[in-house]
Amino acid sequence: MTITSFLEGCFGTPVIDQTGLTQHFHIDFKWNERSGDDPDHDALKQALLDQLGLELVPSNMPVEMLWWKGEVVQTSRGAKAGSLPATRRQVDGRPPVFV
Repeated sequence: MTITSFLEGCFGTPVIDQTGLTQHFHIDFKWNERSGDDPDHDALKQALLDQLGLELVPSNMPVEMLWWKGEVVQTSRGAKAGSLPATRRQVDGRPPVFV
C-alpha cells in the first residue's frame, strides 16, 4: 500500500503525491488516532509533518478519475479500461489533498 492510498482511505478524498520521489521506501509511522475527537485528522496531519516532513495541502484542481458502474476509481496514468473516457471531477465536491 502506498502512503497516498492510505491517506485517501483516511480522508475520503483524492491525495496527489507531489513529492517528486520515485523510489519505494519502508517507513514506520506512528500517531495517536483520536476517532471522534479529531474528525479532521489533525493528529495524523501533524505526525506526517513531524515524522516524514510531509504536509497535506488542500487544493482545488482537476484530478483524472474513471467512473465505472457508479464507482469512482482514481487513475494515475489515465483511463485504460475498455473505451470509457477518464473524466476530471471532484469526489463528492471535496477537493484533492496534495502531499
